[in-house]
Amino acid sequence: MTHTHLRNIFWGMLGADRGKAKKLLDIIPTGIAIAADTSCREVIHNAAAAEFLRMQPREGDPFKFVENRPAKLYHKGKALTVDEIPLNRSAQQGKKVKGFEIDYIWDDGVHKTAIWNANPLFDEKGFVIGTVATCEDITRRRQEEEALRQSEDRYHALVTASLDVVYRMSPDWRVMYYLQGRDFIPDTCRPNSTWIERYIHPDDQPQVTQIIDEAIRTKSIFELVHRVQRVDGTLGWTFSRAVPILDKTGEIIEWFGIAKDVTANKEEKEKLAFQSNVLEGIHDAVIATDEDFIITYWNKVAEKMFGWRDQEAIGQPFQGLLKMIVPGSTWDGLLKKTLIDGCFTGEIIHHHKDGREIYSESHTRVVKGPDGTFMGFVASLRDITRRKYAE
Repeated sequence: MTHTHLRNIFWGMLGADRGKAKKLLDIIPTGIAIAADTSCREVIHNAAAAEFLRMQPREGDPFKFVENRPAKLYHKGKALTVDEIPLNRSAQQGKKVKGFEIDYIWDDGVHKTAIWNANPLFDEKGFVIGTVATCEDITRRRQEEEALRQSEDRYHALVTASLDVVYRMSPDWRVMYYLQGRDFIPDTCRPNSTWIERYIHPDDQPQVTQIIDEAIRTKSIFELVHRVQRVDGTLGWTFSRAVPILDKTGEIIEWFGIAKDVTANKEEKEKLAFQSNVLEGIHDAVIATDEDFIITYWNKVAEKMFGWRDQEAIGQPFQGLLKMIVPGSTWDGLLKKTLIDGCFTGEIIHHHKDGREIYSESHTRVVKGPDGTFMGFVASLRDITRRKYAE
C-alpha cells in the first residue's frame, strides 16, 4: 500500500475533503505525526506538532510543513540518529514506542522537550504500512523541575555553608520538615509534629504561636527572639527568621528559616540592663568615659546635678563639658595620678550647664581590659555644693 493510497483512505473517511481533514487534525491539542510508509520520508503533521517542531506550512498542501531550521535531538543526553526517532523506529520495527523523551535544541538557543508515543499501522495482511505518533510538550514541566533542582542545590549549599541553624516548616507550621541545629539545638532529620514542645520554652510557646499565626495570615516574614532548649539541656536564646515559599497561585507551600544563637548577646544585654538599673538607683551621679575620655554613660542623677540630658552629654569630652577644676592640681596632673594609682578620691569643682560651680566628692576608678590596657574610667560624684557654701 502506497503513501498516496493511505492518504486516500484517510481523506475518503472524511468525504475526500482535505480541508476538513486538516481542521480535524488541527483541533486536536496533542501533537500528531503520521508516516505513510516505513521509510518515513514524508510525514504529515498537525498544527500542534508543527508548532512544537517550529515548522512552517508548505504552500499548496495543508498537510505538509517545512522546518525553519533543523534541531539537534537528544535522549538522556545522547544524540539521536534518524533511526532512533520513535516514529521511524516504530515504522521500521513494527513495534509500539511509549514514553520516549526527546530534547530538541535549535542553533538559535531554543530548547524544547517532548514525550513521544508511536504506534505502527498494518494492512489487512499484517504488513507495516506506516506509523502514527503523538507528542506531549513537557518543556515547561522540565524547566520547572530544573528550577526546583537548582533551588534545592542552592538550599543544600546554604545549609552546608551556613553557621546558623537552618530549618524548613510545613505551610501551617504544624510539622517541622527538617532542622540542622549546628550543636546549638538538637537536629531534626524527619518530619516532626511535636517540635514546639521539643524546642520552645513553655512560657514562650503562646507568643511563638501567635507570631506564627500572624505570619501565616499575612503571608509575611516570621521574626522573633525567644528561648529554646539547647543540645546540653540548658535554656538558650535564638533569633529566628523564616520566609514563606509561595506557589504560582500565591499559596504557601512551605517555610524556610534561619535561627541564630543569641544567648551570649541576650545575657550580656540583660547584664547591662541590670547594671544600668543599679546605677540609675544610685543617689550619686555616675559618669563613664572611653579611653579618649569621651563620655559613654550619664545617669539620671548626673542629668539633675549638671543640667545636661544624657543625649546631650554622651559623646562629649568629659573635661570640655564639665570644665573640671582640681584644687591644688590640674586636669593633666589628676589624670597622671589616677592612671598610676588606679583610682582617685577627693573633692573636685565642675561646672553646671548654666555656668554655676558644682562641688562634688569624686570617687573615680580606672577601667582596664583583660589584657591590662586602659579603657576609660568610671566616676561616682556626690553633690556637696551646699555643704561647701555652708562652710
